[in-house]
Formats: sequence, C-alpha cells, structure tokens
Amino acid sequence: MTIILFIYGTCIGSWLTAMADRYATGTSYIYPASHCATCHTPLAYWQLVPVFSYLTLRGRCHYCQASIPATTFLLEVATGIVLTSIQYTTVLPFLWLGLWTFAALCDARTQTFPAWVSYLAMGLALWHQPATTLVLGVLLFACIRLL
Repeated sequence: MTIILFIYGTCIGSWLTAMADRYATGTSYIYPASHCATCHTPLAYWQLVPVFSYLTLRGRCHYCQASIPATTFLLEVATGIVLTSIQYTTVLPFLWLGLWTFAALCDARTQTFPAWVSYLAMGLALWHQPATTLVLGVLLFACIRLL
C-alpha cells in the first residue's frame, strides 16, 4: 500500500508542477499536451513517468538536452513521501497543503498569486467548523480583502 501511495503522490507532484508551469506561462491547463519548455516537442509516454523519467533522462530533455528544473524532481519525491504518511482521517490537511504548494510554485515562477487558491483554502480550513466560526472567518477574510 505504501508503494502505491508513493506512486500516486509522485503523480500528484508532477501534476502540481505542470499546472504551476502552465500558470506561469499563461497557457491552457488542458491543451497542448506535455512538452519540453525549450524545444516544445511533445513528450513520449515513457517521459511522463514521475521520478523514473527524470532519473532516466538525467534531468535533461531527450530531444534538445535542455535542463529540466530540479524542483520538478524534488516536488515529485516530496509529494510521494508526504502521501505515504497520509491517514484516512487526515485527507483535508493534505488538500490544503497541496493548494498552498501550488500557490508557492506559482509565486516562485511569476511573483503573482492565484487569488482563487485563497478562497478554496479558506473553505477547506473552515470545513468542519461551527457556523459562528465560519461567519467570523468569512467576515475577517472580507475585511482583509477590502484592505
């Protein structure tokens, strides 16, 4: 079970990195397919396997030999390790952590912050709170946004 969770975690880390890169370049999240950022050659199926393809290619594009950022590899491995420590009762904090990881990647690449992440993260943080806490949280968030 641990190996399967690690594989899923690396896939999630790879997806987070790809989405942050697409946010940074302003391209669609769906189209075009995964490709080299330098030569724009579409990647083959074996080049899309997280961790394995990075190690096989030695951190370089198969076609143009451009360097693949090490953050891609590190995030894939870190997400795999984090997901292996998941417990069935703690899924919500991992979703929240994933959102903020995506936001941090976007911020590191573009010096901008996707606003929708803060709304979704607030909803996740206040998910199981009493109604009064939820109302106070929304009011506090609205005041911060107005400032």
